[in-house]
Amino acid sequence: MRSASVGKGWILLLLLSGSSFAAPAAPSLETQYAQRLKKIDRKKAADWMALADFCLQQQMDLREKWADALRQALKLDPTLEDAHLLLGDLKVGGKWVDGAKAESLLAEEARQQRAKGLVFYGSGWIDAAKAKGMREEDRAKLAWQESWGLAQRLDTTHLTIYSACSLETTWKLAGILEREFAVYRHFHADVLKLPPWKRFQVQLFKDEKHTLEHEKATGGSPPDGFQGVYDQATRTLHTTLPEKAPAAGQPFPVEDLANSVHEFFHAIDDQVFGMEGMNRFPLWVVESRAEYLTGCTLASGQIVLGAVQVSGNVDPGKLTALMPGLPLSRFFSMDRQTFLSSADHYTYGWGFAHFLLHAEGGRYAQGFGQYLRKVQEGGDGKDFETCVAPAAELEPAFRKYATSELPKRAQAGRKTGP
Repeated sequence: MRSASVGKGWILLLLLSGSSFAAPAAPSLETQYAQRLKKIDRKKAADWMALADFCLQQQMDLREKWADALRQALKLDPTLEDAHLLLGDLKVGGKWVDGAKAESLLAEEARQQRAKGLVFYGSGWIDAAKAKGMREEDRAKLAWQESWGLAQRLDTTHLTIYSACSLETTWKLAGILEREFAVYRHFHADVLKLPPWKRFQVQLFKDEKHTLEHEKATGGSPPDGFQGVYDQATRTLHTTLPEKAPAAGQPFPVEDLANSVHEFFHAIDDQVFGMEGMNRFPLWVVESRAEYLTGCTLASGQIVLGAVQVSGNVDPGKLTALMPGLPLSRFFSMDRQTFLSSADHYTYGWGFAHFLLHAEGGRYAQGFGQYLRKVQEGGDGKDFETCVAPAAELEPAFRKYATSELPKRAQAGRKTGP
């Protein structure tokens, strides 16, 4: 669960190897890219997508090469949905268009359809009476309370979103979550066994008041500042976005997106690992993985892996201040209640996840991938140090990364913006 002060998770992605502990330092990313580029068949879209997947793992450093590989794949096969999603494209009228242009096209389509007396519900514009009947059927089936205001429904390729927000806000969020799902799948394809996917259910509220009302009505005890949660029992994401959506063409504030991105990561994880698998992990693993991805999500909705978007719990300065009093050995041994007791633990988890993925060219990521796969296959979640490295070995490298590399990436993020 994530609130304004506490809550999150993390994504780890990278090539799985059979070795335990840290791998030797890899060649430079530019060298690895050049070697892979030489080997691909430039007439095959699948080869360009494989090259894009490599670039995606270090997207902050290979961002332009990643986008170019996706565009090359689309030249060969314009129907590649994931390539469109990763680039930020949206489907309008059955055609893929650049995300920056899509919003104005969708707004114009909405204006025209509303002028005809039609309303959007589900996957298209329909008669208002028909939409009302479908809404009442959904409300009865899902035991809604009318005061929650879930008047909109949007069906995308992988999502069904019941929303109290405007259609425009719901469209924006759908695009961001679909992109997050594409990133997850491509990052984990060589690490985890990915399942046949089921549709994701989302309930989107327009303010914290309605989110709190919903949680209390369904038996929850949410803390102050609660913004949403992934409900594993019903496999539904409950989240909040501001009642007043950003103006056309304007991004959401990063802090408004954070809960949705974080909790949706848990929803994807749940389909991959299942309830039993999720419960085998220490909570710090589950939450740190989602926190990492949240810190890579820009206000534009783009996900730039390796980036540091300072907001909320994602803060290199805060992490540096925490480290002297919180050694890794104590962090690894935290029980659930202790971890949830402070937002500081999410900050620490974010930084450690970033370190595992990016330090020394991904030196520790191979062992981490091995660990994730081991737990997915029924292994013990306590085997992190066996698969990756002992805390005593990781500690000095983590401290160095937190005090040198993370501040540099945060500064780079401020210069480049969203």
